[in-house]
Amino acid sequence: MSGFDRSSRDISLNGTILRATCKQADGTTDSHATLDLNSCIANINGKLVPRSGGNFAASCSQIRLHGTILSCMANGIDGNEVPAQINLSNFIANTDGELVPNHLKKLSNKGKKVAVMSSHEIVILWLDPNIGVPDSYVHLKEAFSTTIDPTYPYPISLYDRNSITFNLNKTNSKSQYQFQGPCELQFFTDEEQCLESIDKCFNTNKQIFLILPDYVRKDFFLRIYKQHPKEFQKTESEISIRFYIFIFMPKIEEWFFDYEDYLRIYYHEADLLYALTRDIAIYFMMIGKNLCNENALNDIQQALIYFHWANKLLCRGNSISSYKEIELQTYLETMINKSEKIIHSMEKENYLQDDSKNKLIENMFIYYPTESNDQALKLATIVNEIIDKKPLLFNNLKDFLFNLQLEQYKNQHNCLIILVSNIDNQINIFEELSSMQSIEHFYVLHLSENILIEQNNNRTLLKTFSKIRNIHSNMKTLVQGWIMDHSTDCEQFGDYFKENGDSNQAHLYYEKSIKLNECLLTNSTYNMNYISLLALLGPSNILEDFDQRNFLHPSFFRHCFSRPQFTTILQTYQNNVLEMDIFLPDSSIDLIYTYRNLLCPRKSFYVYCQTEATLREYQRMPLWNRYDFVFNINVLHQKLERRAQHHLLYRTEYLENRKEEGDADAADLLIAMGEILEQNATRINEEIRQKSCLSLPAAEFEEG
Repeated sequence: MSGFDRSSRDISLNGTILRATCKQADGTTDSHATLDLNSCIANINGKLVPRSGGNFAASCSQIRLHGTILSCMANGIDGNEVPAQINLSNFIANTDGELVPNHLKKLSNKGKKVAVMSSHEIVILWLDPNIGVPDSYVHLKEAFSTTIDPTYPYPISLYDRNSITFNLNKTNSKSQYQFQGPCELQFFTDEEQCLESIDKCFNTNKQIFLILPDYVRKDFFLRIYKQHPKEFQKTESEISIRFYIFIFMPKIEEWFFDYEDYLRIYYHEADLLYALTRDIAIYFMMIGKNLCNENALNDIQQALIYFHWANKLLCRGNSISSYKEIELQTYLETMINKSEKIIHSMEKENYLQDDSKNKLIENMFIYYPTESNDQALKLATIVNEIIDKKPLLFNNLKDFLFNLQLEQYKNQHNCLIILVSNIDNQINIFEELSSMQSIEHFYVLHLSENILIEQNNNRTLLKTFSKIRNIHSNMKTLVQGWIMDHSTDCEQFGDYFKENGDSNQAHLYYEKSIKLNECLLTNSTYNMNYISLLALLGPSNILEDFDQRNFLHPSFFRHCFSRPQFTTILQTYQNNVLEMDIFLPDSSIDLIYTYRNLLCPRKSFYVYCQTEATLREYQRMPLWNRYDFVFNINVLHQKLERRAQHHLLYRTEYLENRKEEGDADAADLLIAMGEILEQNATRINEEIRQKSCLSLPAAEFEEG
């Protein structure tokens, strides 16, 4: 039952935090309750809807609360801001003094939780007179808290005594591990406080894992048993509370054996942690299975997250214990593969159009170490100046990763930027981002003053982490590079919709691409530290029909007529450049297997086909299942032009650096290169307008 305002007062909003004074179940006691609306509301194409992990504020502005009506300006389907509102009273309830969104729990016919995406859906309660004391057994608490939470990137080992202590929230005899992931760990020394917390967890549909000391009295267990009798009638897979007895003394209470179906006994903290990690993994796995039965795209996407969480926890458990859950892990890997195939099929066959609409909306996430706060703010200012977009800033890695996990439901375009001053200290975050399947790529801004010395390190990183799109030393160049990438993506989406008869969608994407390109026309001074290579293998007359070829500048472009000559050019430049774009005819596709071994860390291959029949044949090959890497020779000009724009950008910074070093000739060359860059951007926009029949100037396309 919703309608929290019926038993609440002093309702207000601070940012996205809803605050209220709520009556508890006894009708007399007041509680000061809060709820982050980002955790339960989403912006779907300009409409606010209840959605767990929605993060609506990332694409909304002017957020206000009038009574229980939340209103804002929300990014719509075309990127423009539209007014939106939602009545919080329709889906938020006061549950014993807490604000609880009703939609976060969805029940199956049997009453079992099947779709849970609240901030803390699992609660581990640990009652112990010694461990429960604040500031005691801190390392043990750290190890348990970080290991059981699949969203925590670097769990602390039970055996690593040199870990950095994080802060535990402390309230008298209760201490609590707080992190916006799916798990929460609370510690108690007082039985009554523990029982109160158990009741609250039942009332808010939490999954409870209860750890008790070896001397716990029978009547404590029976109070839970009698107050919630229906729970104990459920099957083992459905029950919402599990009991663990942690034994310090060799003597075991006799009453334990009377309830051995519910109680599990452990003598060592490693065994307890292994069992807890395994059981939480199984819980996640069961939710994932139930979500898969819903047969809806969003449910299966959420199921995939649960399967990944379960698999991660099983891996952690296997590292703790000599006993390995091989069968479970094999099953999870099968379910992950199955879910990915279903999602791919549903997106391709039924959902591509709807999901692709969200690609018009982009979000920028910037992670930075605390010492780089000033640089992060400067970068955010540059982003806002160039594309009128306010990025989200994070200096807490856990919050950054959790927000990225929430974003993967939306299928929007996300630009991730990682600020680093010391690359070696950030390897872990590169590994974590590379392991997230929803992330296509991310950008690195290297703040080192000795960037030239770091070139070899950059080559190694680009080769090791394929999702690093580029490593920049200049903020403006990074933003411009992302604009080029996103503009190209939007144009390709427009081409797709045009070919499939959806002119309205094509129109939106072409407009977006033009708008992004025009950002380049007004911001054409660039900085970059390395040169790149754009190489074409083809007959001497292949460029004859091109209207303008000045964008294929000899400082980065090489056109070869024979395979030996082409191979020699690539081998010559492999040690000097960080990026190569290699264009090949379909008759020379075999060269890809040779060129993959070139030392250049970032290589992209583009194959142009002489006929549509050949194109369709290659598109069916696993290697060419991406839309942009194999194409008809008729669009070779367009593909070269788009990639040349990137290489022009790289070359301008090379000249800028030479100019700063006192090279007088570089200044003149820089002006000429900037003119070519602007001319090419203008020409690209004209081509997009022509093929999309756009008559309005892009300036009239406003984005929120």
